[in-house]
Amino acid sequence: MAGTLTLIVWVGLVLIGPPVLLFWLIRRRRRRQRARRDAVAMADLPALVAASSGTLDGSGSPTGTEQAGHPYAFPYGMPIVVYPLLAIALARVQHSIWMAGLLDLLLVALAVAFTRLAFNRLDFEKARAIDLTMNLATWRINWLLFFATPPTLLALFGAAQLWLVWAGR
Repeated sequence: MAGTLTLIVWVGLVLIGPPVLLFWLIRRRRRRQRARRDAVAMADLPALVAASSGTLDGSGSPTGTEQAGHPYAFPYGMPIVVYPLLAIALARVQHSIWMAGLLDLLLVALAVAFTRLAFNRLDFEKARAIDLTMNLATWRINWLLFFATPPTLLALFGAAQLWLVWAGR
């Protein structure tokens, strides 16, 4: 039991470590970009105050500076929360061939879905419309590395585990 728990902890760290590091690096980069953008905006503040007659234009809608949307954000909760839970579930159902097979099938489906999303040009263009700093390489690296690779590795691990259980019978 202690060996299985140690394996689960290490697999969890291997699966959680890279996405958490990337998440932290991206947030750090965005914080620095926001600080630079705010510094430029504060330098231009007197000109904006002089040109502005208030926060709303005549139609009651926000002005152009207030309409700036939030940039596209990748859903990093998936690799940080869901994949370690799937790894734990895969370790727990190792003796039930049917449950392990279903879980392995779910992992393969997730890997295929995220790989298709990484190469989907329409979804990239939608995200690019929200965040103009997004580029195709960043899009593909994020979807493939942090969303498609973990379930692929877990599916391979689960398939090997199923083979060992099946061969042991």
